[in-house]
Amino acid sequence: MQEELNVIVTFQHISDKAEMQIKAKSISLFNEVGPFDVLPGHANLISTIHSSIIIQSTDNQHKEIKFARGVLEVSGNIVNIFLEEDSAQVPS
Repeated sequence: MQEELNVIVTFQHISDKAEMQIKAKSISLFNEVGPFDVLPGHANLISTIHSSIIIQSTDNQHKEIKFARGVLEVSGNIVNIFLEEDSAQVPS
C-alpha cells in the first residue's frame, strides 16, 4: 500500500490558479453525513463536500481551504477535489 495520497485540487471560477497538486498523508473534510478523513488506501468514493478541507502534506504542513461546495473523487490513492464558489479562500 502506498504511504501517500496524490491530491489534485481544481478551482473553478474562484481563482487564477487552475489547480493545486499536493502529496498528502491525509485529508479531513465534510459531507452531508458529517466530517470524515481520507487516508492512503481509502475505498473509492465520490461525494459532494462543503465548508472546508484540511490537507496534511507529506512534509507535515497543513493547508486549509474554505469554500461553500465541491465534489470529491477518490480512486486508488489519487484524490481529485473540484471546488466552485466565489467565496472560496484559496491558500497562497
